[in-house]
This record gives sequence, structure tokens and C-alpha cells, in this order.
Amino acid sequence: DAAWAALRPKPTAPVLTEPALQRFLTYDHVIRAPMFHLNTFIHRNINPEKHRNYAFGPFIRESLTTPGFAPLSECACQLAREEQTQYEVLRNMLVKEDRVRPSEARQVAMWLTQLTVGSIIILRHCYGMCPYTPRALQHPDGGYIGPVYVLGVVTQLPEVQTSSDEALAQQLLEVDSRSRHWLAPTTFFKLGYCDMLSDETRKYMQQVVQPTLQHILKLEENNQNIAKVMRIRSDLWRCATRHVSAASFCDRFGVCRDGTDLVQNGNDLQPI
Repeated sequence: DAAWAALRPKPTAPVLTEPALQRFLTYDHVIRAPMFHLNTFIHRNINPEKHRNYAFGPFIRESLTTPGFAPLSECACQLAREEQTQYEVLRNMLVKEDRVRPSEARQVAMWLTQLTVGSIIILRHCYGMCPYTPRALQHPDGGYIGPVYVLGVVTQLPEVQTSSDEALAQQLLEVDSRSRHWLAPTTFFKLGYCDMLSDETRKYMQQVVQPTLQHILKLEENNQNIAKVMRIRSDLWRCATRHVSAASFCDRFGVCRDGTDLVQNGNDLQPI
């Protein structure tokens, strides 16, 4: 709506800082804000022991999120910089001019035109045997506490493709160097256990996890399922009973894919 559209303009988009940030960490905000499910740097294998979730911990630790995609052409970047660029226009240009696959073009265009300051980001972690599992998701004996999900709020829109953006992803996030653009500062603040969610919510979440980025639980005026949307949003808030902060996820895994250089520490999730 117009209120959310007002948060979209570039390059003078607002930045959420304390104490203004606090009003975005509330039920009233989460129940109505644009909401995105992000599934970045997930690698599945026929062998469950080889499932990998590389980004969950680093995203929380660095308070940054990205759907992760290759560098764009200067023409596409210029279009993305323009304040009134529409989703369909950017998506079509990416397919026709940049030769981006339609599925990736959809997600790139969504991230760059529909994300707003105040948008809610949901990340999930479901791979207990992954060597990149943060210590905060482990019991003292090493057992997995999950599956879990976290709620975060976007505090600033992604910068246009820059060298500093690349450096952040490669040096701080320690993830795939190819996918290192358009990082959005994001404050994560609540964690919940997936098995506490209602059957309705779990079924819905299972349906939206396939794309890397998905705009979920939309509050459109003509949405005939608005009651269901509100129930699921309320459930996601209600079951996120633990406070989470960047300091809770201080693990640094390095760029090694086999996990032999793993360094883990910290286990300070506190009940709200």
C-alpha cells in the first residue's frame, strides 16, 4: 500500500536505527509488514548427512541478508537504481538483456523492487547434521535443538552493486564468492521452533521453501485467504519465543567446504 511504498524510494531510503527500530520488533508490525522467506546457500544431497546450510549463522552474525546472485550488467543496475522501477520491467529486462534465467530474474527483481525498510525476513535451519550448524543451535552435549526459524527486520535497502558489497560477503559472511551482491542490513530478533508451529503453518512453510526468495503471506485487498494469512503470521510470532542477537551466532566457519576448519563458540540464546 501507499505507506509501504513510501519506504521504498532510493537513494534516500530511511535507515532504521535505535530507538526507531524498536517499533518494528513488535507483533503489530510483524502482522502487517511485507514478509519474505529466504533460503540462501542451501545445498541438498541424496544423503541427509551432506545437507548444508552455509548462510544461516553468518547472516545473523553480520546482520545482513541476500538471495545471492551473480553480478548484473550496468544497464540492469541503472534500472534498479531508479525509484519507480516496477518488478515486471526489471524482471523482463534481466531475461532479455542480461540473459538471466527466468527463475533467477524473478527473484532478483523481487529483491530489488519489492523489499522495503521494515520488511520481515524469515530464515529457517533444518539440517542438524550440517557441520556449519551454529553452536547456538546445539545442546551442551552437541545435540541439535532444531529445526528452527528466525524473524528479522530489514533496516536499510541493499546498496547498488559495489565493491564494498562484495567485500562484506566474501570476507565477513564467508560464503560463495559468486553470489555476493545486494546485501540488505537486517536485524534478527526472535527465534522459534518449527515443531511448535500449527499444522496449518508448517504445511504452508513447506510449500514456499523451494525458491531461494519468496514473498509470502501477502496482505492484498483481494486476497480471499486473508484470514488464513493472519493466522499464520500470528502463529509465526507466537511460536518465536526466544530472543536472538548477532552475538548469539559468533561462529566463523571459514571458506572450507568440508568443515575441517570449523571454529564454534557461544550459546547464549535467552528466553524472552
